[in-house]
Amino acid sequence: MGGPPLGPQGPPPPDPDGRGYNLWEARRTLGFVGGLVVAFAAWELGFAVRPGNPKGIRDVADLARPDVRLVNREPGSGSRVLLDGLLAQAGLEPAGIAGYGFVVTSHLAVARVVAGGGADVGVTLRAAARALGLEFIPLAAARFDLLVPADLVDHPAVRVLLDVLQTRAFRAELGALPGYDVGRTGTVLARVPAAA
Repeated sequence: MGGPPLGPQGPPPPDPDGRGYNLWEARRTLGFVGGLVVAFAAWELGFAVRPGNPKGIRDVADLARPDVRLVNREPGSGSRVLLDGLLAQAGLEPAGIAGYGFVVTSHLAVARVVAGGGADVGVTLRAAARALGLEFIPLAAARFDLLVPADLVDHPAVRVLLDVLQTRAFRAELGALPGYDVGRTGTVLARVPAAA
């Protein structure tokens, strides 16, 4: 899970240091069963642009320019949530962004569209931008955690997964991806009690 999107029960509480959103969401998602919140990885989201940044894109305000075309992600994706939040903060309406409705369903697809000239910019992972030789303009870091319901914590497959997450080999392989932070991978961040 990553965040912070708006959930059906409204926005999460203020989280100035970026560490509490996933715990808030875990409590909401795990509900009555409780369980573990286990760190997976953190990575950078940002704008992918063609080499040399021919449109001179620097920040979200540049998306409102008529000569800039966006490729977007599907509603609910972390990239879309980030973009929508940045647009709202800048007072920009999605309807005023060329390409806002041009939607693809993966980070690599965003990078492919930009690399192929189908759009000037898209929000994606640093790893996806780098894989296709694009420049990357960082916007935010996103942390993704795994939620393990209490009734599955001792399941053999879950135990294997949790053990693998803590191995040096797995962390080295995941950490070799550009922009991935694996400093806490496999760490149990919280034990969420079952609701009464």
